[in-house]
Amino acid sequence: MKKVIYLVLSFFLGCLLTYLHFNYNLTQRSFDLNRDGIPDVQYLFRPNHILKKMRIDRNHNGSDDTVIDYDRYGVPINEHSDDNFDGVYDTDIEYKWGLVSKIKIDTDQDGKYEAILLYDNGVLDSIVYLENGQERTRDELPNLKVIGER
Repeated sequence: MKKVIYLVLSFFLGCLLTYLHFNYNLTQRSFDLNRDGIPDVQYLFRPNHILKKMRIDRNHNGSDDTVIDYDRYGVPINEHSDDNFDGVYDTDIEYKWGLVSKIKIDTDQDGKYEAILLYDNGVLDSIVYLENGQERTRDELPNLKVIGER
């Protein structure tokens, strides 16, 4: 019975130490693109020098406008972007095997997504339009403006 307890405790201790090693021993590299003394691009690396997170300040105001998370192999998992620079993320991008799988967009900054773009192997497959949480077709949304349409 004692051996089983030691085995279980050793397993949990090993898991804990592995987690701490890959998540708390991070190295940061920063770049100041406009030379104002505030980093505009920050890379966070794991101890094995694989990228964990990237933060980008696109309008140079000191706050993150784009944050990209990476898995333990350095492949992107998800991305959050503030496209109108109001401090709230408007676009969420999900990746599957490093390729875009889903993009959710809040076009009117009300905190609700108006469109979800679905991708298959990184190629746009379909678009789901949302209005008040309900799926709509493009024909059901007369006020929908599509870029490039006249």
